[in-house]
Amino acid sequence: MAADPSCTGTVGAIGYGMGGGFALVLAGQPGWSASSVNYGILPKNLDEVLGGACPIVGSFGGRDKGLRGAAGKLTEAAAAAGVTVDVHEYAQARHGFINRITTASPR
Repeated sequence: MAADPSCTGTVGAIGYGMGGGFALVLAGQPGWSASSVNYGILPKNLDEVLGGACPIVGSFGGRDKGLRGAAGKLTEAAAAAGVTVDVHEYAQARHGFINRITTASPR
């Protein structure tokens, strides 16, 4: 994608839910300029994944029972790894809160 003549050479990854976890793993791989992690599962080897990672934007729901504390863990691990992050936990949001469906996730 970065080699496409219409691309500026700046490429980011974005994912939601399981894809958010994939976007987080990609952040530590070469070639990415930014990663957007939206309620993504944190890998067990988070410290290793964040080694040399690009800047990360993260969004998590405070009422997401499956990812309780993930925003804080990502923020702390990124600080330890020297990775620039902008992570927010939205207190009243549940899992999947960026989705346009009218029924909120029960998680």
